[in-house]
Amino acid sequence: MKTIISLIFLCFTGLISDIRIHTVIPVEADKIYVDDFENLYVIAGSSLIKYNFEGDKLFVFDSPYNEKISMVNVKNPMKILVFFENQNNLLFLDNKLSLIGDEINLVNKNLYNGVLVSESESGGIWTVDISNRILIKFNSEFAEEFRKDLFEITEDPNYLFSDNNNLYIKTIKGTVFVYDNLGNYNFKLNKKIYSDFRLDQNTIQYFNKKNQLLVSYNIETEDSTVLKMPDTVSVKNAIQSSHYLYFNDMKNIYVSELINERKDKQ
Repeated sequence: MKTIISLIFLCFTGLISDIRIHTVIPVEADKIYVDDFENLYVIAGSSLIKYNFEGDKLFVFDSPYNEKISMVNVKNPMKILVFFENQNNLLFLDNKLSLIGDEINLVNKNLYNGVLVSESESGGIWTVDISNRILIKFNSEFAEEFRKDLFEITEDPNYLFSDNNNLYIKTIKGTVFVYDNLGNYNFKLNKKIYSDFRLDQNTIQYFNKKNQLLVSYNIETEDSTVLKMPDTVSVKNAIQSSHYLYFNDMKNIYVSELINERKDKQ
């Protein structure tokens, strides 16, 4: 079911945006993701649901385990990584959310508890052994390429993200460490980030739930721009793509267009 609404939100922080709600999708989402083709992926318990930006449900994947899906990586929509944290299982899905190959149990890779995962630029995976603070890279055949001790990290990692050029490891204290594709430490960001994030070229985007702000942080210039969420909705998460703003509350996902958008620097 789709609903078209047109309204303007005036935010009291001085950030003003005309937000035209394009689509409302009635689903209770745990997490939301968007690929480069404006496809929306929704984790709803043990199911992963794929929608287009019009709100049409395209495909559904139901977990083979009695466990909620922890995270997905939709960087490559033809090979979507799905991770089940409690069982240390991961699998890959195609663009129709059909299983690709066999499921992978990280216990068989001698990774037992507390693991972060992300897809690598070569079609394999990065993993971080949290308690031992070890970075491990597997190739597309899931043979280990190398492992490195993360000596520079002195607090537990809790988020891992990679793009074609770099690997980003965030800690529980909001510090983000940046590595190259060979696992060499490059630098850490000067900005603290406490939530999961996505990366668009040199810009990190994350949602500040406490202040209801969608923040875009440029790694090179260290400038931040913010977009205030509507006061009429208690937003759980928000993502801005090249064309749309996606955000969700406890009951719905909203797909909206930003008209005459103005962002202020922080």
